[in-house]
Amino acid sequence: MMLCVALHSKAQRNLPSYDYKLLHYGFTVGFSSTNFKINHDDKYFWHNDTLASVICKPQAGFNLGVLADLHLGDHFDIRLIPSLHFAQRNIEYTFHTSPVDSIMAVAKIESTYGEIPLIFKYKSDRIKNTRFYVVGGLVYSFDFTSNKAVARKPGEAFVAVGTNNFGYQLGMGFDFYFPYFKFSPEIKLTNGINNVLVKDGSLYSNAISGLFSKILQFNFYIE
Repeated sequence: MMLCVALHSKAQRNLPSYDYKLLHYGFTVGFSSTNFKINHDDKYFWHNDTLASVICKPQAGFNLGVLADLHLGDHFDIRLIPSLHFAQRNIEYTFHTSPVDSIMAVAKIESTYGEIPLIFKYKSDRIKNTRFYVVGGLVYSFDFTSNKAVARKPGEAFVAVGTNNFGYQLGMGFDFYFPYFKFSPEIKLTNGINNVLVKDGSLYSNAISGLFSKILQFNFYIE
């Protein structure tokens, strides 16, 4: 009886040798909420009382990429995940035109990032066909569609951003082992650490002292 139970339990374990392989490859696709953390220029607000607020509204984006996973032991991996990330951020400026009226201008920033995240992954013990994990690491991204060299139209709400962005990533997810592949849903936060704002002397850039990327991603991995 005990032998039958043991054989049944073993049969339920998918990809039993998967975690002993040195290298794994796969691909990822995901969706994101893209945003900017804005540092306001307090001196500018003090001298321009018609400008009431500057905020960034999160916008939906998506990403896709490939991955290479280096197995370091039972609980640790290093992951390299070159990806393309398509994002948009809308910065909204509210101006007072009178004590009771206001108008809004929106600067739309569209970006296509080439990202190279280097991620460390810590995994829990495997329970049958499931593992929980946490990830953390650094990411470099290059904006192929940076608008810093684009000419601004007269009167247009326009904010220029640079091409290079550095940040760190933190996240968590689950590994689910299937008979022929491993599927991993993951949630991950990316925070930029360098200021990507390009000052051009306009009202829209002068009101800001710093722009820092902030991206919440929901990714799905198949390995």
